[in-house]
Amino acid sequence: MSIYDCLSTALTTGNINYAWWVDRHGEPQYYWDGSKAGQHICNCGIVGNCSDFNLPCNCDAEFPQWVSDSGAITNETALPITKLRFGGQQFEAQKANYTLGGLACKGKTPPPDNPAESCSSLRLAGNTHPGYYLINPKKGRLDVVMCRMDLEETDPKFQLETSARIAGAGFLHGKITPLEYPTQSCSSLRQAGNAHPGYYLISTKNRLNVVMCRMDLEETDPKFQVETGAYIADLYHLTHPRGLPLQGVGAVACGFEAETHYVARAPHGDDVLPGKLVPSHRTTYVSYGGKEYAKSHYQVLVSDEQEKLVWLPGSNGSIPSGALQGGINEWSEPVYIGRSTCLLKARKGDETKLRKTKRVEKKPVLCSSQKFDP
Repeated sequence: MSIYDCLSTALTTGNINYAWWVDRHGEPQYYWDGSKAGQHICNCGIVGNCSDFNLPCNCDAEFPQWVSDSGAITNETALPITKLRFGGQQFEAQKANYTLGGLACKGKTPPPDNPAESCSSLRLAGNTHPGYYLINPKKGRLDVVMCRMDLEETDPKFQLETSARIAGAGFLHGKITPLEYPTQSCSSLRQAGNAHPGYYLISTKNRLNVVMCRMDLEETDPKFQVETGAYIADLYHLTHPRGLPLQGVGAVACGFEAETHYVARAPHGDDVLPGKLVPSHRTTYVSYGGKEYAKSHYQVLVSDEQEKLVWLPGSNGSIPSGALQGGINEWSEPVYIGRSTCLLKARKGDETKLRKTKRVEKKPVLCSSQKFDP
């Protein structure tokens, strides 16, 4: 529950926002009740009883008396609130107070020995990062799916199927601790705190493999890590690297400005967009609508010695054979990895996103001799 008490002080006037909160993805939000991303609205605007029926919030009327706006933000993909920002007080007579209540969580967490049947049950179990997961949709079978934990569960892109699946029994579900380095083996999973024997996803040779990790055995036992043969091709297998030394793991460089930038991608709204990772910032920047957005949760493009990646010229919207798809937009169109020169420096930006429906002039495109799934 949040309460904003105000005296002649507006939250928003016209197109000027004097108050907002920052969600867990670092994005500013202007709604103060419910789940109304992209809107400026309060509880009174939702139920239709604001003091000024032409405004979405009581405080926006700037009455010379104390009024308030209260509500509960329920958008679980945006919570928790990380920052509050207020301003717009130019006169001594203007006053405001804001009270932010505690975060309330509801739902049932699956017991440790119960397989996750969907991305929804994984979210209930505490998994919040977008990425590939193992689920058990049918008895005796495990599927690899992409879970967009940053989206609402009603969004059709919240759970995306892949072709990777295996027949498995006795899968034990446990919350996987987010790693500060790539998950490359059962050993690294154990070091991250995973103690349950079962099937896991690991990253090797530019793909994700499903393996059986016998956490109840010694690492020297040949049965400690057993391959299943199920995998999906995915170059982007470094997630949340933070302090990781990128040169040592084959991260693909895309340009230079004071330091080397690397190819990465991150979710933004309903899109997954390629962008540039700036190591010193520990942040990936993606472009959308002519603006650049900072993302602290991202994936880094990685290539090994056997898979040579090259930048090939592209023009007039043409996409060279073998171009790597870096993401997908809200219309389900593929977005390819490209780069251009800005002030004589190779950088990534708005001009680097190549779409089949958009004309782009003379932009180098990253290509591979092999085909990889997005």
